[in-house]
Amino acid sequence: MRFHYGNAPNAVKLCPEDVRPAPIEDIARRIATRMVTIEAPATVNFSLELNDEQIQLQKWVHEFARDVVRPAAHEWDEAEETPWPIIQEAAKVGIYGLQFMAHLSSDPSGLMLSLAIEELFWGDAGIGMAIFGSSLALAAIAGNGTPQQVG
Repeated sequence: MRFHYGNAPNAVKLCPEDVRPAPIEDIARRIATRMVTIEAPATVNFSLELNDEQIQLQKWVHEFARDVVRPAAHEWDEAEETPWPIIQEAAKVGIYGLQFMAHLSSDPSGLMLSLAIEELFWGDAGIGMAIFGSSLALAAIAGNGTPQQVG
């Protein structure tokens, strides 16, 4: 096969007679020799059914949202201020803090963090952001902080 590169006088030109399709058998053989076989597990265990710990967490955070967040949501929304008393109450009961976020993140199913956020945001999304919005900073401290910073 000859190729043409540029306009140089000694450039080789691609001629139509040099371009012939390979027989289908050759193509199939080349593809088959390059294929990689990947064995998948016979069964995949996937379930969104909540376990006892997840159900307990869901109920606990829902009760906090119902009893503490929802009744105060309108007031803090109108004031357009950070709801420090609500955040302090969340910290007191254990919903706001590094240990709580670490516990949620350690769930192998990945559902606990979603459950906690969903239930808290049911109470009020703005207050939920005030409580969970700092988790980005917590993740940085947990990943890179000194033992004294992590606590």
